Amino acid sequence: MSTPIAFYHTVGETPASLDSVLPPLLEKALKGTNRILLIAPTPARQQRLDETLWSYSETSFLPHGKPDDGKPELQPVLIVTPEDDFASYLTDRIPVLLAGAESALPSLTASGASRILYLFSASTADVERGRTLFKQLKGQGHPMSYHQQTATGWEKKA
Repeated sequence: MSTPIAFYHTVGETPASLDSVLPPLLEKALKGTNRILLIAPTPARQQRLDETLWSYSETSFLPHGKPDDGKPELQPVLIVTPEDDFASYLTDRIPVLLAGAESALPSLTASGASRILYLFSASTADVERGRTLFKQLKGQGHPMSYHQQTATGWEKKA
C-alpha cells in the first residue's frame, strides 16, 4: 500500500516564512492523539525550529524536543534531521518533511506511515524541487494532494 503524501506550498520564499506557518499546522495536527516527527534539512535549521516552537507566541508554545534533549519518545513534536536515526520514532507519528530534507523520504515511505506532509516555500528552487518530487511520487503510485497557502488559510488544489 502506498503512503498518502500531502504537499503544502507556502507563499513566502524564505525558510523563515516556512517556519512561520509551522506552528498552526502542527497545532492542528496535534489535536487528538497525533504526534509529529518534524524533519528539518540541517542541524542549524533543526535548532532554529526548536527556538521557533518555544517563542512563536507570547501565550503558548508547542511541546517539542530533539533526540539529544532526552526522552525523545515522549515528545509530542520531535525535531530530527535526515542524518538522525529516526526510524524508531516513526511509530504513531505523522512525518512532516521540510523542503531540503528529501533524503529522508525513502525511509518514510518504506516505514508504513499513515501519511506524510511535505512543506515547501515559494522560492524558485523549492517550487522546482516540489514539482519534481510530486511527479516522482505520483508516478510511484502514492495518493497525492496539493495545498497552497492563501490569505485566509490553505486551499486544496489537487
